[in-house]
Parts: sequence; structure tokens; C-alpha cells
Amino acid sequence: MIRWVIFCLFLPSTVFSHGEDTTIYEFPDIEAKFPGGPAALMRFAVDNFSYLDTIVEEPPSKMYFEFIVEKDGTLTDFRVLRPTHPAYYEHYLKAFMQMPKWEPAQWNGQAVRSKYRFPLILCYD
Repeated sequence: MIRWVIFCLFLPSTVFSHGEDTTIYEFPDIEAKFPGGPAALMRFAVDNFSYLDTIVEEPPSKMYFEFIVEKDGTLTDFRVLRPTHPAYYEHYLKAFMQMPKWEPAQWNGQAVRSKYRFPLILCYD
């Protein structure tokens, strides 16, 4: 009996619901990807993640963003993982909001919600 209870604790809660699967997969079978792949993502970053003109404090050299790629490829629930001045977060969040829909992650051949972590390395002259 105890083994069954422990096993149930590790199942996603959506297994027991009758609605839509809202599980956020951190390690899906196929990861979500930017349309066109890594090279297209790099091009988008170079073109859209510009230097913040108004320097509020020493600019960060790295920022880590996390977001959810929804089943339809839209991006939601943005968070910055390493705190920095809010002006930087807001500035780069606007660029993320301009991204096109991604190709969603897949689990067992089905599109699923997934978590994506995006390291933004900033180079200043």
C-alpha cells in the first residue's frame, strides 16, 4: 500500500483530471524550438536584443530568462532567474514579446507546454 501512495505522489496531477493537460514539461521528448532553429534564434537575438541606452546601473553581463512555450507555440509566464535592475528586465522582455510563435515541445507525439530557459549574454563595447 505504501508503494502505491508514493508512486501516486510522483504522477502529474493532470493524470487524475478529466480536463485538458496543463502539465509543464521540463524534459519533453522533443524540446520546443524557435522557428528556423538555433541559427534563426541567434539572428533574432542579434537584431532585437539591443543595448539599453539609459544605463540605470552597471549593465549585467548575463541575464537568464525563463518562459513557457505553450502548445500553440506562444510564449507566456516570463521570469528573470537572476535578479537585475527592473529596467533591464523590462527592456529585454519587450524583445521576447516580439518573438514569433515557437514550435512546441512534444511528449509521446503530442504538443505539450514546456519550460524554456534562455541565457542572454550581453556584450558591451
